[in-house]
Amino acid sequence: MTKAGIKVRLTFYGKVAIFLAVFLLFSAQNTGNNLLFLMSSCFIAAVFLFGGLGYKNLSGVDAILEPPEVVYADEPATLKCFVYEKENRNHYSLGFEEDFAGQISSGDALMFKTSFKAPSRGRYHLCDFCIYSLFPFGLTISSLKLPETEVFVGPARAKNLPAPVDKEIGGAIQKFHSGKDGEYWMQKHYQTGEDASLINWTISARSDSEWVLLKAQNYGFPEKLYFNFSGIEGELFEDCLEMVMGIIFRLRNAGSSAFVWAEQLNGDYNWLSISDNYSLLVRWLAKVKNAAEIPVPSGECKGIEFADLLQDS
Repeated sequence: MTKAGIKVRLTFYGKVAIFLAVFLLFSAQNTGNNLLFLMSSCFIAAVFLFGGLGYKNLSGVDAILEPPEVVYADEPATLKCFVYEKENRNHYSLGFEEDFAGQISSGDALMFKTSFKAPSRGRYHLCDFCIYSLFPFGLTISSLKLPETEVFVGPARAKNLPAPVDKEIGGAIQKFHSGKDGEYWMQKHYQTGEDASLINWTISARSDSEWVLLKAQNYGFPEKLYFNFSGIEGELFEDCLEMVMGIIFRLRNAGSSAFVWAEQLNGDYNWLSISDNYSLLVRWLAKVKNAAEIPVPSGECKGIEFADLLQDS
């Protein structure tokens, strides 16, 4: 990031100062009063001086945006901005959106946070964010535009799934309230909406958050899932994607070892693990446009036919 990205503009108070300077200048010309000339010059000089100090305050600062790994449509997500100091000097009154910090010390770094919400799934470019400063006295505001970054927003997670799928997911996982034996035991953070009776209070009491112990046993739930959207278009296609997002989310929280036929980063389709490639699955659901672009996998797999499911429901 170069210094050319820094812009300085007048605030409301800066505009008032310039107005007073011009008013005093006309008054001095009409009256020949040297004191008014001096006061007008002081106002103008102060605005330019403070603008220069504001520009200098932001020079030597670098910043990058870090979007969350997973974002869902119509749900608030946290966007982080990391600010780095590169010239071994202090920088004052830095802000990012509604987050504000007093200063960043020599050789130090800061992290700002803000929230954003995308109205629908898709690929978004975050390009209108900047670091700003009102240093030194608020007559000018200097801003440093941040480089563009992209984020893939997955569909909203459907809570109500078709009865056959909901029953199959529910029957695939058996939960126990106690015990730690067996190779399928796992411990994870409790998430809002999960069964609170499964919280392990003995472990949670020694931590800053709640923990859940689950024993997950697979009762014939397919290891390979292929979602078939043939014959589905428009808003109905979007509704089906929300169902898929809900299915994958629930299986992931249940510790499923299933795989989904989805697009990889290179554009090719392959079997992606729900547990290890969850962010890639969200990215795929954010990008997919229609059923025609999804190739049919070869070999044995479980195909979920949405056309039949919607007809039966």
